[in-house]
Amino acid sequence: MKKLLFITLFAALFACQKSEITNGNPSLVKNVWVNDGWEGNTIIYRNQSDFEKDAGGYQFKKNGKLVSRQNASFCGTPPITYENYGGSWLQIAPDTLSINAEYWGTGHNMSKELLTYKFYIISIDDNTLKLSYVK
Repeated sequence: MKKLLFITLFAALFACQKSEITNGNPSLVKNVWVNDGWEGNTIIYRNQSDFEKDAGGYQFKKNGKLVSRQNASFCGTPPITYENYGGSWLQIAPDTLSINAEYWGTGHNMSKELLTYKFYIISIDDNTLKLSYVK
């Protein structure tokens, strides 16, 4: 009986640890990630305490919720304004991230639409996140 209890506790502990890894790299869930530029097809984000007024980015929350800071203008020509939109995220593999985020929409009524896309996680550390779109 003790052996069965030990195996059950060990399996529960392992399942919790695995869940934490597959539901999001703990490094993703810190402060906000602000767009810092591109290297070829790689998007570079830097970690900082808050979003910038004139730059896009993401805030990954522990509960799978997402704040996506992105273009709120009808067109991509200057002046471009940015707003925060809600959404969700899920790390579907150790190197793949799925994002569902609202955006301003494409109609004349300016209603919010939903974007769904995937990223490869090229690299991540405490200061820098590098992603590329999954085609």
